[in-house]
Amino acid sequence: MGISEIYRDDIIIFYADDDQDDRDTFTDALNEVYDASKLFTHEDGDDLLNALNNPPPRATIVFVDLNMPGKTGFEVIKEIKNSHNLQDLPIVVVSTSSDEKTIKATKELGANFYIPKPTNYNDLKKSINYALNIDWGTFKPQLYDFVYRYN
Repeated sequence: MGISEIYRDDIIIFYADDDQDDRDTFTDALNEVYDASKLFTHEDGDDLLNALNNPPPRATIVFVDLNMPGKTGFEVIKEIKNSHNLQDLPIVVVSTSSDEKTIKATKELGANFYIPKPTNYNDLKKSINYALNIDWGTFKPQLYDFVYRYN
């Protein structure tokens, strides 16, 4: 059972990306596929970590870009996974970096899923919907199913 089935009315999504256009596009896409959610956007890793460490609200899932000023997505993943209070929080990377080395590094740090940042709006909607329907309690990805494929 995915997050959308378990927490339909209570899902709280945190999304960090330094690009305002990307935050706006993510917001629009999310609203089209999942209108019951509550989204809180953050312009960098420091802002995201501050919000995570000072609830309410308490995030249900985090989507994070990797290439941000200040704390990068890599640092954010590491801090979340090293935090006793946050370590079980699902982290979905959404990044333009899609080389194997980067993907492997995020998985090793503890990210739960990786979405290469789509250039197509419909692919973004599909990838968000897919991530929200993963059963994070049982999903233990291997490298082959760690990355969202647009097929």
